[in-house]
Amino acid sequence: MVSYSSFSQTSHQLKSRIVESLSLIANDNNDPRRWAAAWELSVCYFSGFGVAASHDKCSEWLSIALEGGVAAALDYFTSLHEAMKRPCPMPLRRIKNAKVRQQQHLSVVPHRKLENLNPNGQGAHFLTEAKLGQIQTIF
Repeated sequence: MVSYSSFSQTSHQLKSRIVESLSLIANDNNDPRRWAAAWELSVCYFSGFGVAASHDKCSEWLSIALEGGVAAALDYFTSLHEAMKRPCPMPLRRIKNAKVRQQQHLSVVPHRKLENLNPNGQGAHFLTEAKLGQIQTIF
């Protein structure tokens, strides 16, 4: 496993390639990893990892990840918007409903689908088997 912090010294070209690969996954409606990729893209746009930092794009991908029930997006949705000094684009009720849907979904989803979610629930950055050209990595 490669940690997110390991990428801090990586070239901008590789970081950009990672973002491109995440975008392909996140925009593929048939890929079960799309929700996790949306979360990762929100982090990339928040921090400027491989792309110019953009609070608009961060908020957009964060909303998509939240709708997909990504645990980290559910946990950090409001606080990330506060950190960006932006109004939360969704009412708190809708966020709570997404949490309920996520809990119901987790009770019936097979383990294979869950491996794309953050295993520690603390917002660390993980994506299972993201294919980056010839590189296969977990971060």
